This record gives sequence, C-alpha cells and structure tokens, in this order.
Amino acid sequence: MAIDSERTLPESHSTGQIMLERAQANGIKLVATDYDGTIMGDAITHQQATSLILAIARQTPENSGAIPLIATARDATIQKAQFQALLEATAQEGQQFNPIFVATANGASMYVIHRGQLGLIYENRLTQEDLSHIASAYQELGIQISDQRDERRQTDLAQNWEGIIPEETLDFARRHRGLWAEQTKVTLLLEEGQNDHSSVATALREHLGPEFSVGWTTAPILDITKTLPEDGKMYAVHKLSEFLGIDSSNLATFGDMPDGNDRHLLSAVEFGFTSREDYPTRSDQAPFVLPHTSDSAVQRTHDAIRFVVGIA
Repeated sequence: MAIDSERTLPESHSTGQIMLERAQANGIKLVATDYDGTIMGDAITHQQATSLILAIARQTPENSGAIPLIATARDATIQKAQFQALLEATAQEGQQFNPIFVATANGASMYVIHRGQLGLIYENRLTQEDLSHIASAYQELGIQISDQRDERRQTDLAQNWEGIIPEETLDFARRHRGLWAEQTKVTLLLEEGQNDHSSVATALREHLGPEFSVGWTTAPILDITKTLPEDGKMYAVHKLSEFLGIDSSNLATFGDMPDGNDRHLLSAVEFGFTSREDYPTRSDQAPFVLPHTSDSAVQRTHDAIRFVVGIA
C-alpha cells in the first residue's frame, strides 16, 4: 500500500500501517464496514462502493476473498442503492462470490445476497404502535422543522418504495412532519444547526424508554430502532461471526465515526480502523488511524480494505 512520502505522518498512521500488515498476515475472512463516509462518499459513488464489495467477495484461483458485512444506519435507501446491483452481479455465470451480508438500520436487520438471491437473516421490525410512541416522544421535544428543512423528506416520500417500505408505514410518515419511517427504523429531523445530538438524544430516550435505541451521525438527525442486546453493529458482527465460525483474529472493521455509531464496531475488536485522521488513537488499542494513501478518507478505506484482503 503506497503511503504519501511527501507528507510527515503522525505516529498513529505508522501504527495503522503496522496493524493493517498484522491483519493481512492473520488472514482476514470477514470485513465489516460502515457505508456512508467509509466506503461511499468523497466523490466515491454507490457504483464504486459496489465494485469494492464485489472485489472483497470475489473468489479466484489466486484468492478466496473474504466475506463482506456492510453495517450501515441506512435501511430502505441501502436496499435501493445496492441490492439490485449486487443481486445481478452475483448471479452472473462464470463468477464465484462469497455471500455478501448487509446489516441495515445500525444492525436492526440483516440480509444476505448470494448467487443472485436475497435472504433475510433477522429483523427487528417496528409495529404501528411503536411508530406512534416514537412520534409522540418526538412531539414532546417541541422541535420545529421548517418547510426547507423538511423538503428532502417530502421528496423521498414521493419516490416509489414498493416492496421495500409498506404503504401504511409511508402513510404514517406523511402524517408526521420531520419523521421518516421504515420497517426497522425511524429517522427524526433536528432543527437546522442543531449540533448537540447527545443532549437531544438523552431527552428522547427518557420519553421513549429502554425498548428503543437512539443513534446519530454527523447529520442533524436521530435514528430510532428497537433496543438490541448490545450495540447494533456489533450485534450483527457477533451474530455473523458465530454463524460462520470466524474467529475475532480474522475480522477487520472500518468506519468513519469512532465517537458515533461506529464506536463499538471499531473499538471492540482487535483490528478496527478509522479514516478520521485527527482521532486520538493508542498504539495498543483499536481503532487505529489508517495510513495516508490519499487525501480522500473514503479512498483511504478502499485502499486499506484491498490491502488486508489481498486484492488489486
């Protein structure tokens, strides 16, 4: 992996390179990665992310590949952005791929794509009663959403979600300003410029109770899912690792939010890596900062994943 030799790198980047080399030497069998800001973004398109996922999973005479697990906060939108392309690619004659797993809604559901077929591994679906409870708690916060702030949600509601989001769930979202509902997740808009996600999330948790989990990213939104026995992304990783019989030493994880919804995904493993260059890392504790192979954080993650799996 080519590191930019013109730039003086902090010690954390050297540690990141060392740990990538150790991971590669161990033989990585499972790659669990966040999606937005990690393998898609920074001018890296959905199509390029698809190519990376397929490259990880592809089996060749020289390389048996690895099993990809995409662990994302997205639910319906990742299905629309990725599933059809992955289904078509894995159905092609003459191509051999390992199963591809996608944990949506921060681990609330998991799907598998293999040989052109889509399967559901597990799902923690929200009921209409759950949706009403979440909407009521949201209203208690007294957040005022402007027409401009709500415009993107209205555009999304007008799209065709047949076979992905039930019509009754879409109708519920249409009746509640600032709320987007899917089968396993509700997304709540925050006020423009609202950056203190933590305090709002804490207030919302008090209204919702322990049955629901509240997550957030850098965007001014909150994601609500059913509470799982542990952090949702790590729940998916542990479920899959146990099912496939993969040891933790053969697992590598990647994410761009080491202080957000990737925290457990990156810190609860031996080989966890973040593309966030200013993250205060330790030499003996994941997550490790990826070496500077590109000015693009997403491209750095692509480079690192290809390195540990041993693909061009």
